Parts: sequence; C-alpha cells; structure tokens
Amino acid sequence: MEKDLLKPGVEPPVRLITALQDGVSKRSDVFIAENYLRDLEKDYCGDLLQDNTDALVWLDSMEKNLEVSVKSKVNCFTYDFKALYDSLSPNLVLESLKEATEECRPEWSTDFVEWLLKLVDLSLKSSVGIFEGNWYKQRKGVPTGGSLCVQLANITVFSIMRRAVYGDEDIMKNVISAKRYIDDGAGLYNGSIDSFKDWIASLNEQLSPFGLNIDESTICPTNDYISFLDIQFCFDDSGNLQTDLYTKPTDSRAYLNFNSAHPSHTFSGIVHSGCFRSRKIINNHDRLERRLKELGAFFKNAGYPESLTKKAIQKALTSERCLKRKSEKTQAEESVTPSIRVVSTYGSDIDLDHNIKY
Repeated sequence: MEKDLLKPGVEPPVRLITALQDGVSKRSDVFIAENYLRDLEKDYCGDLLQDNTDALVWLDSMEKNLEVSVKSKVNCFTYDFKALYDSLSPNLVLESLKEATEECRPEWSTDFVEWLLKLVDLSLKSSVGIFEGNWYKQRKGVPTGGSLCVQLANITVFSIMRRAVYGDEDIMKNVISAKRYIDDGAGLYNGSIDSFKDWIASLNEQLSPFGLNIDESTICPTNDYISFLDIQFCFDDSGNLQTDLYTKPTDSRAYLNFNSAHPSHTFSGIVHSGCFRSRKIINNHDRLERRLKELGAFFKNAGYPESLTKKAIQKALTSERCLKRKSEKTQAEESVTPSIRVVSTYGSDIDLDHNIKY
C-alpha cells in the first residue's frame, strides 16, 4: 500500500501463506534442501542473485567490464512477476527440477532422481493448513512457506526464462545483462524507454503459455536511480556506477530501543551492522557520510548513546568497502595453519587462560 493510504481502520491486502515448517514433509524438505537443492539451484540458475551482496558484485562487474560509451548511455530496469508462487504449475516445477538434475547432476542415478522428484511432489501436495477453524488446501500454484519453495521457484523460473526469453536473440538484442532474485529482476537496457515497454510486452507474450506475467516494471535513464532489493543504482554520464541505500517509504527506521532489556552487545551489534550495511552498499564517500549521519539520527531517537554511534560511524567511514563474503577465503588465508578450537564449560576457563596463548 502507498504510505498515504496507511491510516487507522484501513485493511491492507492479505493472502494466506502455508507455513510448511511444521508440515508432514518438514524433515524430508529440510534434508533435500540442504543436501541437494541449494547447490543444484546455484549451479543451474545462470541468472540468479542470492542476496544484495551478489547484486553489488554483479553491478561492480558491469562497471568494470563494459565500455564507457555503453555505460554512459545505458538505461537500468527492474521488473516483478505477478503472484509468482500462485502462478507456477506443480507439474512444471517437477519438469524443471528434472531438467536441472539431468543438466547439472549427470552422476545422479535415475532411481535417485525419481526418489527426489517423489519427495518434492509429496511436499507440494502437503500444502494444507488451518485458519480460523477452517482447513484449506492449495488449488493452484505451489506453496510459499516451506524449505523447498525458494529453490523450486528459482529453478522453475530460470528454466522458463531460458526457454522462452534468454534463448531468443531478437528479444534479448537490447539487453546487456539481466539478473533475478526469485520474482524480482533487474538489468541494463541499451534501447529507448519506449522500446523497453515493447520489450516487456514481448516477454509477457512469451511467458503467457507458462502462466507467468510481469505486472510491474520500471526503467530509468542515465543518472536516475532505480531501486532493487535494498539498493539504488544508476550509471552517470561518465559511465561510473553510483549506488545508494534504498529504504521503502513505509519503513519507519525504528530500531530496538536502548532501554530494552537486552545484553549490551545486542545494541552495539545493531549499530555496527547498520553502519557497515551502508558501507557495503554505498560506493561514494560523501553519499555514505550523509547516509550514516541520517542513520545516527535514527539511533539517537531510539536512545542510543552518541559515543556508541559515533564510534561505529567513524569506523565505517574509514573502512575499505568490501563485497567479499566471510566464507570466501584468500589463498593466503587458506595456507595459514588451522587453529585449534577448544570447547569449555562455564566457570572452567581459568586454567585455559593460563595455558593457552592467544
């Protein structure tokens, strides 16, 4: 809803979401998601962005690899699929999953793939729930609240997009690059804004036989920011990438009050993560300084000590922007002798402190 429509007494739009974390297929869902589908999703989906870090890495690679003559005239776009989960056919999901296994996991036996498909089919059929005393069963689409939902949606949408869109050179002739986070897409377009509208129309024509529809899309010319996930980005007239933090108009920026009964590290962690989230997203120092000043004002409203916020803000301002994940180790880090981990119990650390050199 628009911010000016959020008034007392207004009923916002709602829809039922099946909470399958306690469903009959919970254990098998968690098992196959962690052991098989998450890695399969990454290997199969060529357009996939897992989070905003992936999006930032993608944008930085575009700035690095594209010619200045292209970047200085490029239009940035985003789009959104209408009711994605409700639009996906269970049969199409199973068909796409089988295609992904055949393409990316040829070592998996036929029996194993059939076993996997049967478990996924069981999960899809387990989409039942109770609400206000009434039982409901999903009549169309696939569940939205289970351990497999995101992986299955990503695999299916990529299969459809590759079949109907990405493989069509005529449709993709003006698209420099396109990426997707579940049902949200973003990319760089080399044509006019008017031709972009025709492009979206052609996409919907191609996607219609699969039950998908793009109901929202935006394109912004050079120098105009466009929002995607929690990022705003554009390319300027000089071909330089500009990124900024995006917050929804309805975001009150209300943080945990400092007077709440929580350990002190909770509050320092909130301030630190907020500041370094901005540091990661924003690639311009002056813009970062302004956003951190705004953030400091919100923390002040929540009762945070000025000394705590100033320290975190200064550290973020003087730190180098880093898009590398914590799990990504450099070659030098991997060559370091692994540390020895010691698990102790409360009250028994005195001897450890005397005998272990930190």
